[in-house]
Amino acid sequence: MLLACTVAARTEVIVSIDAEPGVRAAAPKLHVVVLGGEGSVAGATATRLDRVLRPGTADPGYPLRVAVAPLGGDATRIYEVTAVALAEDESFVAGVRAVSGFVPGRTLELHLLLEDACRGQVCGETETCSAGVCHPADVAPEMLPNLGADASAASPDGGGSLDANATDSGDDADVPVDANARDDSAARDAGGPAPTCDATDSSLVACFEFEGNGLDGSSYGNNAAATAVTYVTGVEGMAVQTSASSGIVVPSTASLRVSALTIEAWIRPDSLPSAGARMVVLDKQQGYIVALYPGGQAECFALPPAIAAAAIAPGIVTGVWQHIACTADGTTTRIFLNGHLAGSGGALMSYTYTDDPVQIGEDSPTGGDQFLGALDSVRLWNRVRSDAEICLDSGSSGCP
Repeated sequence: MLLACTVAARTEVIVSIDAEPGVRAAAPKLHVVVLGGEGSVAGATATRLDRVLRPGTADPGYPLRVAVAPLGGDATRIYEVTAVALAEDESFVAGVRAVSGFVPGRTLELHLLLEDACRGQVCGETETCSAGVCHPADVAPEMLPNLGADASAASPDGGGSLDANATDSGDDADVPVDANARDDSAARDAGGPAPTCDATDSSLVACFEFEGNGLDGSSYGNNAAATAVTYVTGVEGMAVQTSASSGIVVPSTASLRVSALTIEAWIRPDSLPSAGARMVVLDKQQGYIVALYPGGQAECFALPPAIAAAAIAPGIVTGVWQHIACTADGTTTRIFLNGHLAGSGGALMSYTYTDDPVQIGEDSPTGGDQFLGALDSVRLWNRVRSDAEICLDSGSSGCP
């Protein structure tokens, strides 16, 4: 007698990413970002980046296949996949995006194509490009082809796993959309590093990883509207590249009017301000600002009602990633460069908070004093973080 063997149906999507010849020739680098959330990847419940595929300058081997599965098998969750092709100098070549969901017990296939007609076409955060035109990125999961319960034939390594070029910290073959949220909790339990955007940290009021969008990875949903920006290789994953025409605006909320703060950011300026000018990293009018000044100086002014200032003597350089941080408790403001204290100062003047937005890479509210270069992992807390926490974030040696 023959015994039938049943295999549990899998709820997942195999994402296949390909590029047309012109994009392949112009873009030796490819980034893939997956976000997952409950109901909306653009809302406060959206998770941060799960995986970034960084093949480097080698041919990423099109078509690239990534398996996406819902956290806990919850097929009501949705996901966003963004693929960005980059030139050798990491400038934007083309991008494609899809926002979709799952069908319980089915393995679906989603095809994303980086089209020659979309080269240089930057679409909005909820859009994708096809035939040279931007349009909504939503894809109904019911419209996707069904690969059946066994997706092994669809995946190059037979298990629906991430491409071998990616770093997978888990042992499971699938790539849950919320995998990093789960894995990072385990890392913290084991004494490892916390995630860049830890939504369980109630003191983190804004966190921007710039993984192809301006989503806030904190629990507060302070999402940014980014215009005239591109996305390049960052310290971890992707970063935002800004220019004189860029704008990154975070609407004012009560959570951003803090009474104590820490600001941290990775910066890679392409140039330094000329005499009498400055370049803003982050600014909230009459609240707090981190900015660069001529000669590689940097300053932080922070916290009404008694604004205090701290400065870095010439030390900022161009073309290199540097970690800058500022803390303020209402009496003293301190500024750090690459994890180490670089200056401190006391109260200078009196201000009160306004309803002006927080702006990244430009002045609030004018939009001037643009930062020329790349920014990554821009974060704001409503508490003063310790010297040790800041040093660890910078990756520097000799931390307390």
